[in-house]
Amino acid sequence: MYRCLLGGAVPTPDDPKPDDKDPVVPIPGEGFRVLIVRETKDLAGLTPQQVAIFSSTDVRNYLNQKTVLEGNQRAYRIWDQNTDVSRENENWKIAFNGVLNGDPKHDITKATSFPWVIITNGKDGYAGPLPKNVDEMMAKLKQFGGN
Repeated sequence: MYRCLLGGAVPTPDDPKPDDKDPVVPIPGEGFRVLIVRETKDLAGLTPQQVAIFSSTDVRNYLNQKTVLEGNQRAYRIWDQNTDVSRENENWKIAFNGVLNGDPKHDITKATSFPWVIITNGKDGYAGPLPKNVDEMMAKLKQFGGN
């Protein structure tokens, strides 16, 4: 509750702090999930270290071990921004369309550049540009997926 003092609002001790906010969970659903949206034709504009993320066995092995199973498929996707997602489940459609267009209802901010990464463990998450190299990508994955 805010109190008014000389025309200005003054927070009381039970008010939330300005940086208290809900965690970012940009892919609906429980469990560890990862979405990378890229523009395939623009990969030449990435550094060699960033391109290595897409072919890294460390990244793929981690994703294959840690992401949740959805039927018989692991819950990670690496898609071109022009991918047809009409046959994907609703959670992936929400995340993908949110990256392309923004989705305030699901707290998904429109990507400001590509490749764009969404990582979530169902409680907290990250949405932002592709890390600079494999080591930074692994650190970001482990931050939300564990060791």
